[in-house]
Amino acid sequence: MIRRENLIPFFPEASLDDVQEILSSFDLHLRIVRPRSTKTGDYRRQNSRPVHHIRINSNLPPYQFLITFIHEVTHMMVVEKYKKRVLPHGKEWQQCFRSLGEKFINSNCFPDDIKQAFQFHLFKGYASTFTDANLIKVLAAYSPENPLPLLESLEKDCVFQLKQRLFKKGEKRRTRYLCTCLSNGRPYLVSARANVIPFIENIGN
Repeated sequence: MIRRENLIPFFPEASLDDVQEILSSFDLHLRIVRPRSTKTGDYRRQNSRPVHHIRINSNLPPYQFLITFIHEVTHMMVVEKYKKRVLPHGKEWQQCFRSLGEKFINSNCFPDDIKQAFQFHLFKGYASTFTDANLIKVLAAYSPENPLPLLESLEKDCVFQLKQRLFKKGEKRRTRYLCTCLSNGRPYLVSARANVIPFIENIGN
């Protein structure tokens, strides 16, 4: 089991008791890994033994790290209860995610603005933090050293969210990119230095 002092740099301090309770209640291996561009965390179960593995990117600010942990632990709990007979983000996962998320909210692990945004996130049943623009915006305020990525840092044809709309990144035109709005098919010129939210359907499995 990971010692408490090793968890302190990654989790909000108020969450450590609940986090340790989860880690001690399951055969769960938590690995903190190098940042990955396509996901912030993932879950898998070792087939030969009932061992659960969760990996979370090391560069996440504490509140986002905790929400990612809750997301991946929910996958583990669903597998424990239903095996592989349900959808990855189906109603069973959503119910468990809501219940576990509320447990951490009631433990006062989050400041009021994140608490409100995360409660709405749980209510709406989002399958990914990246698809909830409001939650991403609130979390970003607590990580000034880790702002939202710039459009110019994304690969061509990447889908991103800007001002509540989804766009597909196209060719560069001087200081802007020609991007296609997915809701109406129209082209828009977006600044290469615009902060955007990469659209990733699933954080984990």
